Amino acid sequence: LEKSHYQTFNLIEGDKRDSDSKKKFELSKLSSYDLKDKTVLDIGSNAGYFLFKLINKGPKLLTGIELGEKFVQISNDLNKEIYRSPIVNFILGDFFTQEFDIKFDFIICFSTYHYFGDNQEVFFDRCHKIMNDDSILLLEMEECPINYSPEVEVDSRDPNRRYPNNFMLQEYIKDKFTILNRYISVNQKGSVHDRWFYELKKLDIPKVPSINKFNMHRLPLQDKRPLIGEYKKTIISLMGESRIGKSTLVEV
Repeated sequence: LEKSHYQTFNLIEGDKRDSDSKKKFELSKLSSYDLKDKTVLDIGSNAGYFLFKLINKGPKLLTGIELGEKFVQISNDLNKEIYRSPIVNFILGDFFTQEFDIKFDFIICFSTYHYFGDNQEVFFDRCHKIMNDDSILLLEMEECPINYSPEVEVDSRDPNRRYPNNFMLQEYIKDKFTILNRYISVNQKGSVHDRWFYELKKLDIPKVPSINKFNMHRLPLQDKRPLIGEYKKTIISLMGESRIGKSTLVEV
């Protein structure tokens, strides 16, 4: 294998590169997820280590997307020569512009998020759009430790490398995801701050029921009142729930 990827494969004895991938896999708790018949996406898949580790979990499809052509070549070579799995697929492309034919049940993004620059908030909109209901996004984020207010620290070495704090992350995911868990990742070479895993669950964006004005005009008053009342209750519910970061509709 070329010495061009940061991931460490167990088959490469003594080769630790920039990241201890075995330790990261353990700390990520990826092995605890039930992925049977699930579709999985790895954003910034590098040499494919984490997808290859999930083959024995019985997923329906494992897809990696990576900007680096040499990384995609390494991933494909590893699958062809060692893993030989028909459910693994690697895409050479940009996550923010790539068109996907399917939606995903589980998305991971490790060692990548801090490189997204101005797209850090857009990332969550994009993920939400391509995820199935009740799906999980497992994100590793290098986090600014200062938490007095929402803030993003810009790396002096590279302005595209940015480190949001926890408050800013909550702003980014508002009405799209809820935080289920947060736990520490590995101490990675070159990191400015600690990296944390965030287990995020997709929230459904509620749809306010519409009232067809044409039909309402033709209804007698006694038939209009229940519809108007239901509409008002829904709006009030949405306004109240949004204050605590939720977005559920109330049955009437």
